[in-house]
Amino acid sequence: MKTKIKTYRFDIVDISKYIYDYLVEYNTSVVVPELGCFSIMHKPSEIKDGVVIPPLKTVKFDSDKTEDDNVFTLYIAKKEDITHDQAIKEVKNFYNYFFLHKLALDGKPVALEKFGTFSIDNGNICFEPIPNFFKDNFKKINAFADNQTSETKQQAGLTCTG
Repeated sequence: MKTKIKTYRFDIVDISKYIYDYLVEYNTSVVVPELGCFSIMHKPSEIKDGVVIPPLKTVKFDSDKTEDDNVFTLYIAKKEDITHDQAIKEVKNFYNYFFLHKLALDGKPVALEKFGTFSIDNGNICFEPIPNFFKDNFKKINAFADNQTSETKQQAGLTCTG
């Protein structure tokens, strides 16, 4: 006689995708109720050893800012075409499953694919951001290389026209 294995299906809205999308779309910060606030940190471009290092964006997390301002849940409601109450429920499901279950109970890190990983250290929630939040949007350009095309240098603002 075969033993039946009970499976569970989670119909959870991909909240991490909406955190990322919100940060990209509004280039600011977003409070995820009960979890905390994600903010974009900017570092300007610079030239090191003749190489133009593009601007850097990374994500900062603050677990002290958890009060719901309804901005994020209203954003999800609009994107998913669901009620605000349903969006609040989806965020709670996300938090309960991934952060209370996976992180707190199992002690397993929780990776938010596009921008960082949560872990627990001595009972504290820690966030390790991906170093360059928008890394695919920029390319390094050697400002002094002879093999750069004039078009590439012009696009980078490294040549004068006119």
